[in-house]
Amino acid sequence: SGIGSAFACELAGTTDLLLTGRDAIALEALASELRSGGAGAREIRVVTADPAIPSERAELICAADSFAPNLLVNDAGLGTWG
Repeated sequence: SGIGSAFACELAGTTDLLLTGRDAIALEALASELRSGGAGAREIRVVTADPAIPSERAELICAADSFAPNLLVNDAGLGTWG
């Protein structure tokens, strides 16, 4: 949900996508929706990672490096808990 999902939906018809975030279920659901919706993306990859965790951040960097993105949408937010 949110702005990242909106960008993915808009861009899916024109470019490959590397979807990343901490919620694997939501990411896979979005990827499935984009694949089945006939969006026409050449490739949709999913990497579940929390950039605050060094090993997961390293995995994300490796995935992005091998994917060679030409656009990054950084939509991370900051909020208070509770």
